[in-house]
Amino acid sequence: MIDEEKQQYQNPSPTGETPEGSPMSGENPPTSANSPANSNEAADWELELAQAYQSSQPPANTSGETGTGTSSTSPTADAQELLNRELAQAIDEKQALKTQLQAMATQLEDLKNQNLRLAADFDNFRRRTQKEKEELDLQARCVTVKPLLPVIDNFERARSHLKPQTDGEMNMHKSYQSVYKQW
Repeated sequence: MIDEEKQQYQNPSPTGETPEGSPMSGENPPTSANSPANSNEAADWELELAQAYQSSQPPANTSGETGTGTSSTSPTADAQELLNRELAQAIDEKQALKTQLQAMATQLEDLKNQNLRLAADFDNFRRRTQKEKEELDLQARCVTVKPLLPVIDNFERARSHLKPQTDGEMNMHKSYQSVYKQW
């Protein structure tokens, strides 16, 4: 019976169907493979299926024969060996891809952190330059107004001491007041 199953696995029926008793007949891969997670699930499913197939197969040399050359091995043993190599290669490839995915995830996290630091540095720079601009504006006003303060004080003292009595003095007092109001 085991030989019949081996033969069915090697030579599927002409209709392309798998035998009903095979491990593959009741299992279907995930249907949607649009995202990377689903493609990983499909690859995992295929690896699990190959491992299940491999574990269901009896060892190649159960009759006690020592198969040292390739000419003395059966086609079933050759197929089993090929499947074992392909399975090992697929497992190694899966591990390499997982390692690469972890490295890329780490690199992505580092880049996100770097982006956040740059954004914070830029925000700090913007605030600092705005504050410096306001301080420079205030200093420029102080430098401009400071020399004019004694002149304004003198105008106020002069106005308090002047008492116009004639028309000429009144005209002079009005012009003086108009200059004082412009300050």
